[in-house]
Amino acid sequence: MLKRGLTAFLAILFCHTRGLMALGAVDNSRCLMCHTAPTLGKAAKSQPPVLYVDPDKFASSAHGAMACIDCHVDLANQPLVHKRQAATVQCAGCHVMPGLSPDGVHSGVPVGKQPRCKDCHGTHYVRKKVEPGSPVNRSNVESTCAICHRDGPEIRPYLASVHARVQAGSRLPAAVCTDCHRAHDVAATEIIFACSKCHREEFQLYSASVHASGRSAGYTDAPTCTDCHGTHDIRSRKSTDSATYPVNVPDLCGECHGDPVLQQRYGLPSDTVITFRHSYHGVALEHGDTSVATCTSCHQAHDILAPENPLSTVNRKNLPDTCGKCHFGANENYAKGKVHVLARREDSLALYYTASGFKWLTIGTMAMLIGHIILDLWARVRNRICQRKRGEGA
Repeated sequence: MLKRGLTAFLAILFCHTRGLMALGAVDNSRCLMCHTAPTLGKAAKSQPPVLYVDPDKFASSAHGAMACIDCHVDLANQPLVHKRQAATVQCAGCHVMPGLSPDGVHSGVPVGKQPRCKDCHGTHYVRKKVEPGSPVNRSNVESTCAICHRDGPEIRPYLASVHARVQAGSRLPAAVCTDCHRAHDVAATEIIFACSKCHREEFQLYSASVHASGRSAGYTDAPTCTDCHGTHDIRSRKSTDSATYPVNVPDLCGECHGDPVLQQRYGLPSDTVITFRHSYHGVALEHGDTSVATCTSCHQAHDILAPENPLSTVNRKNLPDTCGKCHFGANENYAKGKVHVLARREDSLALYYTASGFKWLTIGTMAMLIGHIILDLWARVRNRICQRKRGEGA
């Protein structure tokens, strides 16, 4: 009888407290006396945040084994009917985080409007980020960030970028917001290392380039990944809208190498861009021929080195190999003379006189042709006048 009575008592106790035990702490019973009331779940939208707690959902959350007062510490030892407004939950009590980075994006948001933990993670039903239902799961990060950034200049360009495209064999995008900006210390200063997490080969090549050297020396004008590829609207180089599409490359490089201020500041050649545009490659490219060489075809894209560097693709010793990528049979003669050159006396006398000769030959030929046409027309008019006079005399 004692055994049966004890079993019945335990069964009744289990049924009576299953919702409370699911919350992981008996201490929650005082809170749940009110916060499981169905009427709290029907609060109007105009009222303060809904105070209803679903025991089953909470039990399956990341905090399911915790007591209410573990988070709402200000309500510990409070009477059953406590103050109406609880203090803001301090998640850092358990989750020791460095907080917002001093140079982070969110640190620039006015105080009181900065995102809080619950804005991204939720409140009572926090899910681990590996769970598909979590708002910070990779599949949901974009929509979570869009809560605040929906009308900003980030989300729409991102959705059209290569990063938003689904990876082969996966349902997830190639990169989400937190892959570049991180999650809690949303830094925006040094994007190079953010890109290097996925693009390791490109990062290694860039690290040895003149652009990276300039950046390391403190020259903030030296380009990084986003200066060439963009930020949220990064497109494939095969897309005509991409800054790295072959036809657009001269304009992209010209933003720095064609800027008179930067030319003077860093001693850059002043005619690099214009000489390319006047070359066969530049003219053909301007007319849509994407098979001809662009800036990156000769100088490379990420591992750009100074011409004096023996490893540079535009070093005199390496020009035959560089030109040979397109011009089969290229030899040391390809390295003779200047590469970026205009038909001017100070650049190349041979090219200047050759170009001048062809120019005056063309002008002379056209002048003779026009003169011949004028004389022919005059002869025709004169013959008609003579024939008319003869007809009147007869």
